[in-house]
Amino acid sequence: MRYSFLLVLIFPFLGKAQTMVESEDSVIRGDIVLHGTLSLPTKTTASIPLLILIAGSGPTDRNCNSGAGFKSEAFSKLAKAMAEKNIAVFRYDKRGVGQSIPNDSKEENVRFDDMVQDCKAIIQHYLQDKRFKRIVVAGHSEGSLVGMLSVPENCRYVSIAGIADDGGAVLKTQLKGQLGAEKEAICFAKLDSLRSGNSVSDDDPQLKMLFRASVQPYLISWFKHNPAKIIAELKNPILIINGSNDIQVAVEQAEKLHKANLNSKLVVIPNMNHVLIETTATSKMENMMTYNKAELPLSNAFIAELAQFILKN
Repeated sequence: MRYSFLLVLIFPFLGKAQTMVESEDSVIRGDIVLHGTLSLPTKTTASIPLLILIAGSGPTDRNCNSGAGFKSEAFSKLAKAMAEKNIAVFRYDKRGVGQSIPNDSKEENVRFDDMVQDCKAIIQHYLQDKRFKRIVVAGHSEGSLVGMLSVPENCRYVSIAGIADDGGAVLKTQLKGQLGAEKEAICFAKLDSLRSGNSVSDDDPQLKMLFRASVQPYLISWFKHNPAKIIAELKNPILIINGSNDIQVAVEQAEKLHKANLNSKLVVIPNMNHVLIETTATSKMENMMTYNKAELPLSNAFIAELAQFILKN
């Protein structure tokens, strides 16, 4: 009996067998090294699919954590979930974030198209890697448009909480009712000017963060793209996923993307929010509180739909 008791004590410390092995990997493009994490299933014996994950807007890193203050770990959790399905994942710090910061990095020099060219370089790097039989490009939020502009015809494409309207129009929707009528009118006029390719003044203290001079070139280069028109031209297999409880990107955006390309598959995940967690939160504050709870699991329905699309022959 004593020996049995000792075994019960010892075995729990062994834990579960690892499902994946992670290593640092990087891709060089011009003057920048794009750093990321490559996750491989531990029991792989043949070539497998590779999912390339593209982070969303702002200072969001390879794990879907933001320098603005939230830590969801959504992409690191997703990598583990995919490994259990025998799918490899590469997630990376985009230009100007995490470890992918050029020595002479200046905000005023960054353009949205830089993100697209960076992503194209990463895709081409892995297309040459014989370990992977298929490349799937998946962009989250703003990363959806990056992926849409980057994906070659021989890859599959996934939009996760991606927008269908141009960035300026979406910002109007997100800001509506938050600034007061007078300030909103000023803000929207500035957004319209940027959408037309013209810079604006940044002398309003309340709006300075959004319209600071150093970020305007990036906004202008982003606003010129219309995702609905771009996805309409894609011939790739396409999966469009949105959560019904996403307070940042409404389901209507996913529906617009789908209508623009009816060859796509549209999936709305019940109760899933912007960081891929299922929540029944009814208030914006309660919903956003989940953004900083890395211990919460991802939506099982989301994982299942994504894996099915990646693995389908």
